[in-house]
Amino acid sequence: MSVINIYHHNENIYNVEKKPPERPPKPPLYHSRFEHQVRRETKSSKDAHRTMGFAKIPLQKPDEFLKKNCGIRFRATKSAPVRLCTSHKPPVPKKDELVASQQQVMKCVDFKVENIKKVVCSNPKKVRPRYADTRKGDFHDLEKSGLVPVYMCQPKYGKVPEYLHRRKKDLEAQKQRLMDKMAEQKSACAAISQEERLELLKVS
Repeated sequence: MSVINIYHHNENIYNVEKKPPERPPKPPLYHSRFEHQVRRETKSSKDAHRTMGFAKIPLQKPDEFLKKNCGIRFRATKSAPVRLCTSHKPPVPKKDELVASQQQVMKCVDFKVENIKKVVCSNPKKVRPRYADTRKGDFHDLEKSGLVPVYMCQPKYGKVPEYLHRRKKDLEAQKQRLMDKMAEQKSACAAISQEERLELLKVS
């Protein structure tokens, strides 16, 4: 068996060029068979909507430039005025009445005296009962605390409510109606005497 030793070579796998993947060929573009006919008809009827105008556009004279208030003006039609207030305004006051009204307005008012009168005639404000539960004076509302027997002081305390009385009366009336209805109905089985029994047997 022979062994071949290769000491010098120029082969390198990193220099191998990678070929790009082959792209499939593109399909041919679609061309209509009426393409030339459509182009020809479009060019022939392109300017059919136009009208004959001036061969040469007439130019205005130099003194016919656009001036103020010379253009077309659109005026709105005037309608009848709308009166919001149909009644007449009060007449102008006379001089004597005006002086008297000014004197009343300019009358001097002592607001200090008025305020003192209001305070004296007003009712004093009721103090809400409170209680303090700490030595520092932390106070709370007494009525909402539950310490005052508010419910016991009410006139309804210890009495049967009205709806229970009405309920009791309704139940008694319903029971009485049921008993009257049962009394009116005749029972199917009634007790008969011996003589009535013998008569019924003879008839049958």
